[in-house]
Amino acid sequence: MSRERDNYENSGWRRFERWMEGETDPLQGRVEVKRPGQETKKVVQIPIDYQKIEEAVYNTDKNLNMKFFRVFYKVMSAILCFGIIAVLLWTVSYLPVTGNPSNPNNNEVSARYIESGLQETGAVNVVTGMILDYRAFDTFGESCVLFIASCCVLILLRIDLGSSSGQLKRRLADADDRYYEPKNDVILQQVAFILVPLIFIFGIYIVLNGHLSPGGGFSGGAVLGSGLILYLNAFGFKKTEEIFTEKRYRRITLAALSFYCLAKSYSFFTGANHIPSGIPLGTPGAIISSGLILPLNICVGMVVACTMYTFYACSERRDVKMAAHLLMNVEETASMILFGVGFTMLLLHRNLIKKIMGLNIMDTAVYLFLAAKGYIEGRKVPIIVDGIQDASAYINPIPSGLVLTGIVVSVSVTAIMLSLTIRLYQRYGSLDIDEILMQYRKEER
Repeated sequence: MSRERDNYENSGWRRFERWMEGETDPLQGRVEVKRPGQETKKVVQIPIDYQKIEEAVYNTDKNLNMKFFRVFYKVMSAILCFGIIAVLLWTVSYLPVTGNPSNPNNNEVSARYIESGLQETGAVNVVTGMILDYRAFDTFGESCVLFIASCCVLILLRIDLGSSSGQLKRRLADADDRYYEPKNDVILQQVAFILVPLIFIFGIYIVLNGHLSPGGGFSGGAVLGSGLILYLNAFGFKKTEEIFTEKRYRRITLAALSFYCLAKSYSFFTGANHIPSGIPLGTPGAIISSGLILPLNICVGMVVACTMYTFYACSERRDVKMAAHLLMNVEETASMILFGVGFTMLLLHRNLIKKIMGLNIMDTAVYLFLAAKGYIEGRKVPIIVDGIQDASAYINPIPSGLVLTGIVVSVSVTAIMLSLTIRLYQRYGSLDIDEILMQYRKEER
């Protein structure tokens, strides 16, 4: 049984009740009330000359403090970058030797994928079976990331015809295909006429054989996307849109992602409840095999090809012992140096494009490091050959899947960053981050 609080009259609920009933005014004593006709002081606004402020602050010939700060920033940034590289190299010197089968990353997980993957997935390519069966929802998430990134690029680079902005005419002129399309380049068109069908056939082959050999939806989709880009460069937007429009892109991507989601939801539901799925795995090594992996590869290939074309189409419109150990781990050493170079570019350059390049170099360094950790000397790529399913015969397949995930995220983030950079340049006419910030502060005031 509840009892009445001692301070009920001062409680928040009681004060709210009194306010609702009109007994009290919560603003009484908190708001300054002026009598009618009372004179108020006029605030005189002094015009600010932003041009003089910019010259006084950023002109290093006049502002010695800014000049000293920039020199000091570069020196300290270089010291920081070299320090990071040194720490990373020191860490590499304590890592196990590259290619050693007893490395801790070569554990029971990779052995399970190699020794049981053929029976459980039907895919001869262990990496494909891993990313499209064991980690199928992770791959679905990567495909969704690509789709969302392409939507963000379309939104950021779209032209609002209903806008009354003064920049609309300039942006329409910049987006006019006549500025970018080839002027009847006969050589390019003839070469594209021969190469584009061959590229499409090769891309389809990679997609359809992804469960049998190196390849799959991501690599095959990239080849198909490059074929579309070559066709676009040779024949222009107008002719390309006769076969591939924005509406068709949306429909293809939506259908592929929907089928992927429904198919793997069914597969995981039946597997989790120990119910036979009724999907035959087929004969290992045959083109029609591996259950759902083949149609899922096709779906991923379509999403990747459409996304690549969309990105391009939108952007087109704009110690001795330590040293010896480091030499034994030359791939890891190179990846650490690359990471430091990318970080240096990110830190020192004020140009937004160079900062994006630095981030991509850092991504590449991580991919090289992961690939090196998956290598085992004397072993083959994880594609089952001659029925050999012993884990000691193949390299570790897990880093390949991790690299694929990293590439998908990196491509998506890079596309969005480039789109934002284009919009910033269109608005402020500069890629210098300091100048952009200065102009942004002007707009705020």
